[in-house]
Amino acid sequence: MVSVTDPHEVIVQLKSVLPDEVLRVVIQDKTAENTSELIYTISFPIQGYFMSEDQMDYGATYNTAITLFDDADDDIFDGTFGQDDDEEPMLLT
Repeated sequence: MVSVTDPHEVIVQLKSVLPDEVLRVVIQDKTAENTSELIYTISFPIQGYFMSEDQMDYGATYNTAITLFDDADDDIFDGTFGQDDDEEPMLLT
């Protein structure tokens, strides 16, 4: 079992996504009794971040601390890649 403090790397191919879709990252505690319980989440609108040259420098590497949310209905990322959020809990990307 990997602890949440261990680094993880996830690579997501966005070749066939639609502009109105979102990329959602969900953090769950698989050791809890109710493993389907949502712990934290963050969603990135595809159109606003991954299809916008204003937001992304394609080919660049971003190390950004992003605030996580505990409400999946209100978890849209509204920051800028490359600029750390200062609220906790956060995900280092």
